[in-house]
Amino acid sequence: MATILDAYIIIYRASLLADMTRRASKTPRTLHPMSYDLLRAIGRPTTGRAS
Repeated sequence: MATILDAYIIIYRASLLADMTRRASKTPRTLHPMSYDLLRAIGRPTTGRAS
């Protein structure tokens, strides 16, 4: 079952693709975002001690 966090991931990836298109850079067939970047984008803690 999809959760709200799944929606955040889809929105994040869509914004990455839109940014690449806007900058006229080559759009890759696959995206490999770093976990840190995703967590920062959706406002989640990035440390291992976060609860």
